[in-house]
Amino acid sequence: MKPEIKKIKENLQVNDLQATEKNINHARKHLKNYPLLIALEGIYYTQTGDFEKALSALATAAHSMPRDPVLFYNLAEVLRAMGRPKAAEEAIRKSLHINPFNPFAIYELAQIETLQGKHSEAIMTLFKCIKDFSLFFPAYVALAQYLIADNQTALAIKLYETAVAGAPEEQFFKDRLRELKGL
Repeated sequence: MKPEIKKIKENLQVNDLQATEKNINHARKHLKNYPLLIALEGIYYTQTGDFEKALSALATAAHSMPRDPVLFYNLAEVLRAMGRPKAAEEAIRKSLHINPFNPFAIYELAQIETLQGKHSEAIMTLFKCIKDFSLFFPAYVALAQYLIADNQTALAIKLYETAVAGAPEEQFFKDRLRELKGL
């Protein structure tokens, strides 16, 4: 991996946007039209909230990197944030087709389905996420919210009891269970 790219990735991981911008500008001088740099620019623009620039960069990178699941995951996030759920669903399904073992992408699909009013599909997607990734906390929270909204608090309690039984050391599940039981 090129050192310029490595620095940008490290900056993005710790959300150091100032250093990321500086390193992107430096890398542009040395790596013109480098697809991974363009993709990282898209992630940077996403983190700054400039979704138009993020979408442009990620779409450009997608032409050169059509088999990168992370790129399509990021593209889906941007499209969802821009209120374009159908395009977001297409991007996240492409990401999951390339790599079906990403709990973040499965969770993103559930969020997109929810945005589209596909609540039954979102619930099934969250169940799949929990089944395949038993300690992926956001899926438990989202599924419990669905159950509580549907007046199925007892089922939400069962969900967290199952989580506590499977991961007794995880305080997160115990706290949610206590909240639901009103303790």
